Amino acid sequence: MRFSRFSCFFVLVLGSLTLLGGCSGNKKNGEVTGTVNLDGKPLPYGILKFSNPTGKATDQSLTGEINDGEFSIKKVPVGELKVSIKTELTAMPEEFRIKVESLKNTKKIAADAAAKAGQPADTTIVDEQIAEAQKELDKATALQKKLKVVPKKYWDEKTSGITVTIKGGAQTLDPIELSSK
Repeated sequence: MRFSRFSCFFVLVLGSLTLLGGCSGNKKNGEVTGTVNLDGKPLPYGILKFSNPTGKATDQSLTGEINDGEFSIKKVPVGELKVSIKTELTAMPEEFRIKVESLKNTKKIAADAAAKAGQPADTTIVDEQIAEAQKELDKATALQKKLKVVPKKYWDEKTSGITVTIKGGAQTLDPIELSSK
C-alpha cells in the first residue's frame, strides 16, 4: 500500500496540530494585570507581592510595581495566592540632594586646586554627574509628592486579607480596593 505525498503531508500536519493543541491547555503560570485603588482612587505607586498560601514568596517574578494604579506581572503560578502591597521608594529625595551637593563640592575643590596650580579646571565629567543626579532628584521629588502611604495592614500577606486565584494564561484581576481607614 502506497501513500501519496498529499496523504503523508496531511498526516504530518494533523499530528503536529494535535501535539500543539495538547500543549496549550497546560499552562502552569499566569500573566496577570490589574489595578489597585486606595480610597477609590488609583494608587500612584507601590509594590505588589503575590505569595503562596504559606506566606512565602518563592520567586522574584511574584513582585511587581504599581504605577498610576496599574500593575502587570508575568509567570505567576496558578492557584490561590495571598497579596501584600507596600509603598516604598528605593531612594528618597534627600539621598539625591546629598549626592548633588557632594558633587558640587567636589567640583569646587577641583576648580580651586586647578586655580592654585595655575591651570584651567576641566569639570566636564563632574558636570555630567551633577546633571544626572539632579534628574534623579527631580524624579524622586515628583514621585514623593504623589506618594500615598499604604496602611500597614496591607504590607504583609498575613494581615492584608487579600487573596486572589490565578488561572493559566493572560488575565485581568478584579480591582484591588484598599482603604486608609
